[in-house]
Formats: sequence, structure tokens, C-alpha cells
Amino acid sequence: MGLNSGEVVVGTIGDDLKMVYTAHGNTVGLGQRMEQLAEPGRVYLTDHTGRLVPGFFRLRDVGSFELKGVSEPVRVYDLEVTVLFADLKGSMDLSESIDPEDWHRVMERSRILTDGVHRLEGTVNQYTGDGIMALLTGDEPARDQKLRKAQRLFLEIGAPTHAERVAKELEL
Repeated sequence: MGLNSGEVVVGTIGDDLKMVYTAHGNTVGLGQRMEQLAEPGRVYLTDHTGRLVPGFFRLRDVGSFELKGVSEPVRVYDLEVTVLFADLKGSMDLSESIDPEDWHRVMERSRILTDGVHRLEGTVNQYTGDGIMALLTGDEPARDQKLRKAQRLFLEIGAPTHAERVAKELEL
């Protein structure tokens, strides 16, 4: 994964039949270069982005790199973070079989995923339909310990299927 921060131009691409919004510019291009440079399972970010996160994340300097399309070498940092993806087992099948308002009630009760991440001093970075993407920080041993705790928590709420259990509790 690669990260960069800065100004972008946001616009549409496409025609009347299919139009999507996207960001353009040097900031986006440099973020893509970080992604290409990053080793598998690592998150690399530019010096500019690194200056925005002091105290929130641990960064490891991996050096300066000459990158295509950039006139001067770019200082690159490795974000010492564990990325955790979790979703609610069985939820998509359930969502297709119940009323949308009832589905919303199921998802509200499913905040246990978010609460679990916060108890581990993690950050929910993104909600992805019926799941989350979370970031666990700290040195490597601390991240590993938090990850094991999160895995146990998520396995507990996923058996047999959390969505079905919540639906039964809500009498849907």
C-alpha cells in the first residue's frame, strides 16, 4: 500500500452512460509510486505524509528514492502498522432475505467489531459494507499481541454466524 498527501483535482471520467469521479494530479501519482515501491504487506508513505502523523504512528525511515516523474529524491517511510480486515460471516445472505430497515438494525448491533478495535487502541480506517478495515499500531510485538486478541474476538462473534445470531436476538 502507498500513501501520499496533498492537493488533487477531482473530476469525472466517462460519458452519460457511465461516469465515475476520480482524483488526478501529482499527489495521486506519487501515492501510486509509493504503492509500487512498497514491499508486499508493507505501507510506504512520503516524507510529506509522514510529517502529518507524528505521535499517531511509528515510522521507519527506508531512505530516499528517485522516482519516475519526480525531479528530486523522495524520502520514504514504512508505516509500522498491522492492517486488519473483518466482516460479519453470513451477513450478505441474510441481507438479501430481510427488510432493509431490519438489516439496518442488524448492522447497528454489529458495532461490536468497531468496539473491539477501539478496546485494542486501534483505529477503524474504513467501513466496507458488512465489515471494517482497522489499523493496529505500536511496535511489532505489541501489534502482534493486539492482532491475536482481535482475531480471538472476531472469531467469537463470527460463530456460527454473527449476523444470524443478531437477527434472532432482534426477533427478525
